[in-house]
Amino acid sequence: MAHVEKYIKADITGLFIHYDRSPGHSLSNKDIDTSRTYLNYNLADQDQPLPQYPFLSSRLKQLKTNGRKNQNVVCDWIITQPQDVKDEDSHRFFSAAYAYLSEKYGKKNTVSCYVHMDEIGNTPHMHFCFIPVEVLEDGTEKLNAKAVINRKELQSFHKDLQKAMDEAMGYHISITSGITAAQGGNKTISQLKEETALKKDLPQGKKKILSSDTTYSSEENQKLQDLAADGIAYRIEKEAITAEKQRLSGSAKVINDKVRQLQQKEADLKADRDITEATAKALGASSAKEYAELHEENIQLHEAVQKLQDDIHTIAGNIGSEIMKEIPVQTDIDYSNVPEQPSGSVMGVIQNMIRKIVDPIIKQFQEMKETLLQTYTSIHLFSIRSDDPEARNLKEEATEMISGLIPKNEIQDAVDEAEYDNTWTYR
Repeated sequence: MAHVEKYIKADITGLFIHYDRSPGHSLSNKDIDTSRTYLNYNLADQDQPLPQYPFLSSRLKQLKTNGRKNQNVVCDWIITQPQDVKDEDSHRFFSAAYAYLSEKYGKKNTVSCYVHMDEIGNTPHMHFCFIPVEVLEDGTEKLNAKAVINRKELQSFHKDLQKAMDEAMGYHISITSGITAAQGGNKTISQLKEETALKKDLPQGKKKILSSDTTYSSEENQKLQDLAADGIAYRIEKEAITAEKQRLSGSAKVINDKVRQLQQKEADLKADRDITEATAKALGASSAKEYAELHEENIQLHEAVQKLQDDIHTIAGNIGSEIMKEIPVQTDIDYSNVPEQPSGSVMGVIQNMIRKIVDPIIKQFQEMKETLLQTYTSIHLFSIRSDDPEARNLKEEATEMISGLIPKNEIQDAVDEAEYDNTWTYR
């Protein structure tokens, strides 16, 4: 009935567009019935009237963070309306859930709380988006999703929510059922929609007069037998695994193509350095040669970073995810006053100038490495959740491709952290 997701800053733009159905943007979820979008509403608009992104940026400036690009900045509790909530009580149910969650995690940390009524499959649900803030002993507020959404929190959440909702609604609703995720409980929105669609395919039969019994034609009986043989749960799981495999296979192919492109770029850079070295020799000074070589290599590296940023946008689109930040290009440096034959003092100025250019490039490459690690950990997590041999082969191929670019200890650290974050809740 409820489950939580954590998101980094790179996910935020697409996430907020999904929440408020921002006009002028293409929605990736094809199950949205736009004729019903007007039925959606935001329960937090009175407590937090600002647009989502400006509020998030403002609140983050007030918090202590670790400064890493892959730090989780928001969490999203997805609350699905149980079947035993009366139709006329739908708004009251979601309002009570919002009141409980905003009190639990703090109204000043609540970004939004959108209720979606327009997704095909008749599964009204709520996205409670909040900033995970830990208050330290000295009163300092710290951004810390691991501390806020920890194992203890996940184990007690449904039980505590059940008690709060029963009191608010005045009658019992099925928040907790004792069914684990492996047994079919705590389903995601996409799983619920798939199951609802399958149930609509079941034969309806005809009710007998003066009786509660239902009769079926021979064709309907055959269809029921076929569905029972297949198993609805098995079909859902099989389709989900196939879709996930196709998505991750596409991501692995993008990584492989990027490795080949970088190898070609390395060869191109070597050829360009040879030309630059010949030009530097004509200047007649070793210091001038060093300057010319580093300056030309920097230009080529900057072009490589720009191309890499474009391709990383493609990778983020394939796993449900989007990267919107542009890499800044430094174009305000004037080299017209640099002497043709640099002196020792001028060379010191040139070296300082080169450091200012190269340092941001090194930082940008570090960001690219973190993004590749995120893609690899997604493939790793899928391989350990699936018994499909192809999933393990996919992980081995990804490991072989990334191990030549990133040290093994950094890969292992990223995997350990991802496995810790990937905690499944119980209903």
